[in-house]
Parts: sequence; structure tokens; C-alpha cells
Amino acid sequence: MGAGESVGEAYAKAQAACGTVLPTKGTVFISVNDPDKPTILPVAKRLREMGFSIAATTGTARYLFENGILPEVVLKVHEGSPNVVDHMRAGRIQMLINTPLGRHSLHGDKEMRIEAVRRKIPYTTTTSAAEAAVEGIAALGFNLVTMHYLEKGSMYGMLEFGRRVFADQSTRYADEHDPTAPENDALREKTRSGWWSEN
Repeated sequence: MGAGESVGEAYAKAQAACGTVLPTKGTVFISVNDPDKPTILPVAKRLREMGFSIAATTGTARYLFENGILPEVVLKVHEGSPNVVDHMRAGRIQMLINTPLGRHSLHGDKEMRIEAVRRKIPYTTTTSAAEAAVEGIAALGFNLVTMHYLEKGSMYGMLEFGRRVFADQSTRYADEHDPTAPENDALREKTRSGWWSEN
């Protein structure tokens, strides 16, 4: 979770908290399905304006080229080597935008996810997340990320919110699985009585 003055700042903080800091330079790999191509075009253009290089699979690269962006063409995983995973291992890709569709894409997506997690490379699988990432990169680039300290009351408020969510989920689990089971009656009673606060 991240909090900030803008969606971009909050997204950048959330990514950093997960250990995948958004890049401020380098190469962004883009591979999107056909319905997502018009949506991803403004994202790619803004990344170029911020100084990033763009790498893309053949279909996405063709679409970007037709719309004024000249990307480096990179092979998909099933198309041979050197492919996108090889480029990730070589440190040539700093962020991935991938919206998989189809059997081959899903197989390649799994390998890319594993490599991205291993190397802490930011990875988005929706165009909305890609837009948020670009806003986050802009916030980082313009030093718009600020620190906010939680007041004691706010911290307790967050804990109380988590407690209530846990209680609701526990009660729902008991009701859905076997409302008449004695152990589920006990679980419902514990969640209502606030047993977690006793420890």
C-alpha cells in the first residue's frame, strides 16, 4: 500500500514497498494484445518523452511504428532466442508492460513473471497499471514523492479496519461452510467478541 498526493506517487511508493522500484531511465518492454494497443499508445509516447527506450514484440512494435514510435523488436519466449527473458537476464530491460492473451502468451508470461520477481523488475499486466506506473515514474523523476508519517490515531484506525475485515471474513467463512457446526459457532463468537484484542 502507498499513500501520496497523486495516484502516481502512491503507486511508486507501493511498488517500492514491494521491492520493485520504478525506473527513471532505461528500456521498457511492451507487449499488448490488439484491444489494448490504442490504450497503450499514449503510455509509450510519454515514456519516450521521459527518455526511455522502448522494446516490443513484433505485433506491438508494428503498431507503435505506425503511430510514430520506433521500438526495438524483441522475440517472445516461444519464438526463440534472444527473447525477452534473455534481455531481462542481461539487465537490458528495466520495466515490463504485458497484457497476455492466448496459449503461447500465457506460457511466456509465466516465465517473464518469474524472472521479473527474481530480478525485482516492475511488471504490469493491465493498461491501467501501466498508466499508473508512468505517473509514478513522473513523480520520481520530478522529485514529487514525499514522506508522510502516520499519527498514532491513524495507525490505530488502520488496525481497527483490519480487525473488522478479518472478523467479517471469518464469520462469512463459518456461515458458508457449515452454519450448524459447533466449531463454527465458536469461531463466530470469537470474531464478535474481539478475541484478538486479548493477546
